[in-house]
Amino acid sequence: MGPDVTLKPFFDVVYQGTWIVVNRLPLERGRATHRYEVLTREGQTCLARIAWDGPWRTYVLIPQDGSLWESQCLADVVTFLEQLKQARRTSALWRKSRGET
Repeated sequence: MGPDVTLKPFFDVVYQGTWIVVNRLPLERGRATHRYEVLTREGQTCLARIAWDGPWRTYVLIPQDGSLWESQCLADVVTFLEQLKQARRTSALWRKSRGET
């Protein structure tokens, strides 16, 4: 059986799409990157999580079992993932890791 996906109020909404919101979770001890929850607009159901994946070297979507997605929800997730990617690329840490000044 999967994890309980009923949530408490939002922590830190960082993106609002047509049918979804993305909530930044508190940074966990020992992690260098935040994780995010993709929630229904009502905020009662977690549809997926977004987290940094080292082997892919990017943020990835990890859908909850049984979650259903329509095209606008997916487009909103892609938009948010692109924003995360752009922010990371422009950060000082990213530039330093690439040997750039």
